[in-house]
Formats: sequence, C-alpha cells, structure tokens
Amino acid sequence: MLAAIPYFPQPTFRIGPLTLHSFGMLVATGILVGTWIGGRRVRKAGLDPEPFGDYALFMLVIAFISAHVLEILFYRPEALLDDPLLLLRVWDGISSYGGFVGAILGALIWTRRNLPDRRARWIYFDATAYALPFGWLFGRLGCFTAHDHPGIASNFPLAVDFPPDYFGPGQGGPHLDLGLLEAIYTFFLCLLFLALGRKRRPLGFYLAILPILYAPVRFFFDEFRIVDRRYLGLTPGQYFSVAFLVIGLWVWRVRPREDTAAEPT
Repeated sequence: MLAAIPYFPQPTFRIGPLTLHSFGMLVATGILVGTWIGGRRVRKAGLDPEPFGDYALFMLVIAFISAHVLEILFYRPEALLDDPLLLLRVWDGISSYGGFVGAILGALIWTRRNLPDRRARWIYFDATAYALPFGWLFGRLGCFTAHDHPGIASNFPLAVDFPPDYFGPGQGGPHLDLGLLEAIYTFFLCLLFLALGRKRRPLGFYLAILPILYAPVRFFFDEFRIVDRRYLGLTPGQYFSVAFLVIGLWVWRVRPREDTAAEPT
C-alpha cells in the first residue's frame, strides 16, 4: 500500500527580510488560542480574566526555557559536552514534556505569588488544563509540517512518503509521522473536552483527566519513534508519560470535590 500522504518540505513565508516557518506560526497560534480559551474559563468561573494573560506569559517563558534545557539533557547530552553554551540558545531544540514541566513550575510559582485564595488557584490550574489541548493541536500540527518526529516504516494509510534518502542512503519511503498522529488524537481530545464542558465539573477535574488521557497514548506513540535517544529501551517521553500518569491519578485523588470550576461552555 502506498502512503496516503506525500512528503512536503516545511512551508515558509517571507515578509520582507523576515522568514516565517510554519512550525513557529502554528505554535504561536496555539499559544494565542489556548490563552484565550483559558481566560474564558476563568471568567466563567467568576474571576477577573485580566491577570490570566500575565499568568500565561510567565508560565510560557518558564515552559520554553525548561523545554530547551530538558531537551538537551535528555535527548542530546553529548552536544552539551561539545558546546556548554548550547543551554543558552533556547531556540535550538525543545521537548514537549520539558515544556510541561516548566509550565507546571511556572503555574505554581505565579499562583503562589499572586493568588492567595486556594479556590482561585484551582480555577487557574483547571482552566489551563482545559485549554491546553486546543493550543496543543496547533503545536502538533506544526511538528507535522516540520516532520520533527518521524516514526518507523509503515504502510499505514496516514504514513508520510519520505524522500528515498531522507533517513540515510536508501532509507526513506512511507514512515509514520508522530506529529500527525498526535495531532489527530488531540483533535478528538478537544472534541471530548467540548462535550465535557457542557456540564459543570468539580475543581481539578480537567487537571486530573488531561494527563490520564494523554500520557498512555503518548507512551504508545513514542514506541514508534526512530530518532529519539532511549534509556533501557524507553524514550525520555515514555518515562515522563509514566510520571505524568501518576500525577494525574494523584490529582484525581486530592482534588476539591465541593466546588465547580466554571459554568458550562
């Protein structure tokens, strides 16, 4: 069976001397969409949505720094030995779970400093978790357009037909593209969240179910990656998936149960 999707190079757009890549444009779009949806959730919960923008900005700065640092440490540690200044070039490689770790740290720091009310903190956390899939969808579409996460050779209809020598001499043809597969899963996750959002949910509901729904699927998808470093047979993403699943189950156990996070959407 031939691959259903022909390979295409990452689209670029020129505006004067500036060259924009589809990956960066889609990630930026995802950030804007996620921040807007999160702000709406905060407003529906009865809080002033204005500070949510500052919260999102702080969280994103920490997230991008963490995404770069953990990408180097876990995926390219040998590159750090060759060039220690690589850690300072935050644009040179990012990892998704590294971003999640940074986002969690940023959210905890900002809310602790600016939201003394415990209920308000849970509202912000839940709004972030609800909004994340909608922004993540654009981010993974960006990964797909850049073909950042190639997978094993496959005749699956959604495989991408890479050029003959893309992975080395004589190594090309139909391969899975994990960016595309995760984007498709995230799309259905967005539909699920829209359906769940039609009813009031307890505080912490989305903060718990997001990692519970995402981590096992990510663990499964990572098994098909072919360029990621592995430790004892597993990718860094798979180890983080296990950790995030545990966190999701823990949040489900300790979340408040007497209040709701937002009115139905």
